Amino acid sequence: MNKNLETKMNFLPRMSRVIVAATFMAGSPGSVFAAAALAPTLAPKAGIAIPAAAAKAPAQGALSKVSLFFEKNRGQTDASVKFLTRAAGYNLYLTGTEAVMVLPPANAAKAAVVVRMKMTGANAKAAVQGQNVLPGHTSYMYGNNPAKWQIGVEQYAKVKFSSVYPGIDMVYYGKKGNVEHDFIVAPGANPGRILMGFEGAKSVRLDNMGNLILGVEGGEVTYKAPTLFQMIGGKRTSVQGRFMLVGDKHIRFIVGAYDKSKALVIDPELMYSTYLGGSVEDKINAIAVDGTRQAYVTGYSVSAPSGAGGFPAATATSPLAIGPNNGAKDVFVAKLSANGASLMWLAWMGGALDDVAKGIALDTSSPSTPKVFITGVTASPTFPVAGPAMQACAPNTGTLAFVVELTQPANIPAPVYSTCWGGVSGILTNSGNGIAVDSTGAAYITGTTFVNGPLFPIVGPAAPPYTTMGGASEGVFVMKVAPAGASVAYSMFLGTSNGITRGNTIAVDSLFQAWVGGMTTATTLPSVGGHFAAANVGTSDGFVSQVNAAGTATLYGTYINGNSDQEVTALKLNNGGAPGYHVFAAGWTVSPTDFPSTAYLLLPTVGPGSRPLVYQKDLVGADDPFIIRINPAAGGIQEMVFATHLGATGADRAYALALDANDNSYIAGWTLSSDWTLAADPVTPGANGINVTGATTSNTTSGGRDAFVAAINSAGQFQPFFSYLGATPGGQEATGIVIDDLHNIYVAGFTGSAIFPLVTGSLEDSSTAAKSINRTGTAGAFDGFVTKIAPVLLLGGGAVPPTCTLSVNPVNGYALGGTSVTITGTGFVIASTNAVTFGGVNAVSYEVNSSSTVIIAMVPRHPLGGALTLGQVALTVTNNQGSCSTAYSYVASPGTGASCGSDDYFFPSPATGSKGNFAYCMALPGTVRIRVYNTIGDLATKVEDPKGSGQQLSTINTARLASGVYLYLMEKDYGGGNVTRTGAKKFVVKH
Repeated sequence: MNKNLETKMNFLPRMSRVIVAATFMAGSPGSVFAAAALAPTLAPKAGIAIPAAAAKAPAQGALSKVSLFFEKNRGQTDASVKFLTRAAGYNLYLTGTEAVMVLPPANAAKAAVVVRMKMTGANAKAAVQGQNVLPGHTSYMYGNNPAKWQIGVEQYAKVKFSSVYPGIDMVYYGKKGNVEHDFIVAPGANPGRILMGFEGAKSVRLDNMGNLILGVEGGEVTYKAPTLFQMIGGKRTSVQGRFMLVGDKHIRFIVGAYDKSKALVIDPELMYSTYLGGSVEDKINAIAVDGTRQAYVTGYSVSAPSGAGGFPAATATSPLAIGPNNGAKDVFVAKLSANGASLMWLAWMGGALDDVAKGIALDTSSPSTPKVFITGVTASPTFPVAGPAMQACAPNTGTLAFVVELTQPANIPAPVYSTCWGGVSGILTNSGNGIAVDSTGAAYITGTTFVNGPLFPIVGPAAPPYTTMGGASEGVFVMKVAPAGASVAYSMFLGTSNGITRGNTIAVDSLFQAWVGGMTTATTLPSVGGHFAAANVGTSDGFVSQVNAAGTATLYGTYINGNSDQEVTALKLNNGGAPGYHVFAAGWTVSPTDFPSTAYLLLPTVGPGSRPLVYQKDLVGADDPFIIRINPAAGGIQEMVFATHLGATGADRAYALALDANDNSYIAGWTLSSDWTLAADPVTPGANGINVTGATTSNTTSGGRDAFVAAINSAGQFQPFFSYLGATPGGQEATGIVIDDLHNIYVAGFTGSAIFPLVTGSLEDSSTAAKSINRTGTAGAFDGFVTKIAPVLLLGGGAVPPTCTLSVNPVNGYALGGTSVTITGTGFVIASTNAVTFGGVNAVSYEVNSSSTVIIAMVPRHPLGGALTLGQVALTVTNNQGSCSTAYSYVASPGTGASCGSDDYFFPSPATGSKGNFAYCMALPGTVRIRVYNTIGDLATKVEDPKGSGQQLSTINTARLASGVYLYLMEKDYGGGNVTRTGAKKFVVKH
């Protein structure tokens, strides 16, 4: 490319740090992807191009939210350029042989910073093609000669370079104002052919996390180390991958053993993400996923069901009629295809007033067309009732809860039953908040009512205190609807109490016992005796209660308490709800002390009766989410397996909880914080395992609410995953989360942002105005969102511990390193720079075979420090589940020639026996003279040895030396005045 091109651009006076993320990304089966994302933070040149589709130029601060596009060069820049783009703070020019990134200068007196990436040994005549043409165009009008203007230059979403290496394509594309590129490696092709060379960098190095660091004028360019995995047999399996420096400023990808017929995938990425709604206000309050990974969402809508400004077209709609909404809220239930690209069906329910769905559940009658259950609240006397008669919808001026079961033969939703439930008393309200389904198809509902005593319908043999709220102003009801709505099996209060008690969430076990969670100010919560926390100590406390199968009483109760306010918002049971299960609860707390109770916090962290040292013990922000794991069978304080906060310095709340098959907990909700802890991923070098690729990496809302999703491992001890889900302006929230059988994560909620992170090809992906927020692209009202995220490596499967019986061959090697050793065992699912160490020093390199049973490692030089004995060190293999060690011995046998290293050293240090060794290299035959001094300068011992060329060893009797620190000087005399000397070095003797 003509370097004069660089002078044609105007640049900002300061350069920000540039982050370049290099990873391996998912593609079609049989392909391997290596991707690099450029993510600087400056605005591009202003004023040279006019995008025809833009209504107005964006502010520089919002530039990273603008969709990036590529232009074909039609004369607007140097002729060698095929395509160009202006990303957030740099310009990128793609020629036939290189990618040229031009950055602003470090200061106004400096020249522009230019970094060139060349694909060494690549096809110089690779076919270059723009892909996914966009509706917009760009026009260039320089000077006053219209003949030289470029009008209507096409814009493309992607640029593809075909066959840059045999079987390897390269695709550039934009994501949120930044550039990424993938290497697409076909089955049988060799990713080792990829060789990237860099010009314009002052230095090239790898940091201790495997990231590639390019030193440039005024800053650094960082390529994040690659992270890889494969989905094999429905489970996520890590694949090793890293950068390797080769020669001067050149980099290769080193890829470990993998199944060449299956795709490699990056750390979690957005698989689909879509708006869902019409032109007015629409919110999703709950989500469920069936056995074929189709998502079901429900909430409310003020928009029309269809037509201009209505919901997107669905394959089928419900025959249920809705009343005239008159601008009020109606219930909707929507089913999305597994890829998020289409709306399978859409059901509407409502009357003339407000109707809102709050919970959803599926039965197991069919993997792809299960029955769908929803609950919520209605103010409409004309709310549609269907099926067996249970209760009419006549709330007067208050509200009633509702319960609905839908069947979906041929993917067309139809009601099995629909009923209201609650007490009718003037303006007093009832609300269904949570719903669960058992193995027979019976539905369990919990909610809140302000209607006491005989005015609330009690069904079944429940007796006091479960037939009244007592002196409470607001209480919890629990009801069970028999399969197909044949009857109300029971309806009861959670117990006589005082104050306020709210039921937010419900789960059911395999013995048909319901678990309820919520908030209470009551001091009389039943069945708390002998359990974790038997007293209310905060202004308000969370609670967890268990209802027996007959619906006559509670079997278990505990407060989730602290010295201020807290609330349980979500509950899940592990082990399929079979006996022996644990109860997981999530919610939020503002208690700075005593959460989740003084007694629990005083339990030891080691020894008998201990609890784990949890991820986050203390309140950090104004509000913190929490996750608690309870073993009801343990009794007393020991019931609490763990309790941990999650959160940052702002206000953060969790409103949804999911469990995977490994008992890892995932929560979703909203956050005002911008400083969530991003813990390192201990499995994959360079990966933080934190943010979802395609999502925002920070709270972008300037103090407003972003949705978030986070996870805690099964012991509550580390948070390996966190991601923001949001965009400006704030106000978005996540209200539901589900994990499917492949550990994909589904998050639903609502957003008012027109630039919420979406995925091309999803139902509403902003590719046109009709597929944008509010079906117009204009923000101002909420739309629902549904986002599917790929599995989290650390939580989706995880590595097995390496077998702690290792075999190594050979068992010793030269002290200067360089020996190749074979380590055999099992469970070598590892991918970090410190996974194989010799005396605490990383192996120079290592590879693991496809069955994770053999490691080939290159031995480093002998460690210079540490408690070593006779040159023997611990060879340690580590993965995220544990480590094992065996012995490896360094020897210093004489070598030949002058090819050995020139650095001399003493080992072992400290010397604890009768022998110490000096290892060094002789360039020619000659005499070595070594003088050893104590710390006050007295000569302690000396050595004078004639030696040949090559690696050599001299010894001293350390038994004659007192314990302490010694210094030595080494002189190599090759004759004829050819003498080399080294500076003083130290070693330690310890007896």
